[in-house]
Amino acid sequence: MNDIKIRLINHITLLDDAQTLALLDKMLLSEQLSREDWLLWLMASPVREKTNLEDLIREQNYQGPNRERFEQAAQNMNLQEPVEELVAMLTK
Repeated sequence: MNDIKIRLINHITLLDDAQTLALLDKMLLSEQLSREDWLLWLMASPVREKTNLEDLIREQNYQGPNRERFEQAAQNMNLQEPVEELVAMLTK
């Protein structure tokens, strides 16, 4: 729970738009917003200013496709094209 609070504080300190800050202040003080409203607002808010593919790959520990599983799936689907040709189609 403390991680979430720290993350929220960090997001708020990065805000430099007075209108957004005023809206956030109003929302925090309002008891009329439902939990669903809060969740929608949080999901609509950007998580980070810039997204870097290499950072996402590292953070999510992405390993890429498994060649053996791909070939087994292709074999199970009874594909007529060679696997290499299918892979080439994906990289075009």
